[in-house]
Amino acid sequence: MLKAEKRQLFLTDHCLSLQIAVNLSPTLIFGSVFVLTFLQRLRNNILAGTLNNLKNARL
Repeated sequence: MLKAEKRQLFLTDHCLSLQIAVNLSPTLIFGSVFVLTFLQRLRNNILAGTLNNLKNARL
């Protein structure tokens, strides 16, 4: 009886963690995509800024 209860608890816990992971995964995917695009834009802006600074320095 005790063994069966432990197994049931383990399975319930496992299902709960799986459910949490499934619920969080879209949020994590969208969040990481947002962060990546933000960082890419930031990098592009920094590169464009340094290129403009170099051009201005040459003039």
